[in-house]
Amino acid sequence: MTESLDLHTFARRYCIDRIAYWHNKYRPIERNEINSIGSGRHKTTDAAYDIFPRYNILAEILLSVETLDSDNLPEFKKLAELLSNFGHSAKSDFTSNHDNSTAHSAEQEERYTFIEAVEKAAADGPGEQLPLPYRRVLAHSEVEQVRSDIATIWGATDDYWYPLREKSHPSLVAFDLGSIDEKRFLKYLCKFLSFGRDEKIFELREYGPSYQLDGRLAHPQYNGAEGYWCSPSNEWIVYCSHENTVTLGGTAVNFAIGKFKPLTI
Repeated sequence: MTESLDLHTFARRYCIDRIAYWHNKYRPIERNEINSIGSGRHKTTDAAYDIFPRYNILAEILLSVETLDSDNLPEFKKLAELLSNFGHSAKSDFTSNHDNSTAHSAEQEERYTFIEAVEKAAADGPGEQLPLPYRRVLAHSEVEQVRSDIATIWGATDDYWYPLREKSHPSLVAFDLGSIDEKRFLKYLCKFLSFGRDEKIFELREYGPSYQLDGRLAHPQYNGAEGYWCSPSNEWIVYCSHENTVTLGGTAVNFAIGKFKPLTI
């Protein structure tokens, strides 16, 4: 690893670990609030306001950090400056402009804790970091190019796709996760996306960030946003819909045929 890559990896891991930490801290509070909703006594507590803004802002900082290509990073001093600036500037609809003073303070505290950690790592040296799998947030122009490619090759448009629309490529096979062993199917699918693959794949979502990433980081499931996964060479494609279906195309079909019963349409 270069020193720049070590610092970039440090920043990514810091955000990932802190997000997990604050999510774990929030779970018992969330359970209590769900129970209070059922009793008609729901009110977001100061304890909640002191936690969820933290993982929300960390998620936005991580997105900013991952706009940088870890295979082509700036020189160390410039990178340190960029990372520090991300701590100041990252924002979304879920962050900033909090009406609640506790939420505002929690977010600001988490921003400055990140900035301090990065600046200390830059000053002292980040040390040798264990590598993280590659993940980079795609620019809007890159997303548009990938969408154009899969529309041309597979017939997949920005709208719903097969089996919610007509079959647009002869290789397409769809599966209803409610009618098969979903856990086993997803295990095979994740193995296909990650096993023995040197190439970085694309993950496009209906909304939210889209990525180029190591297949080991792919989560090929509907998460509130429909998703496409494909190879840069477009040898295969995966589509997960809001109707609990998964569509496979190209060489992706091979792992499922004979193991899982496809939809008959």
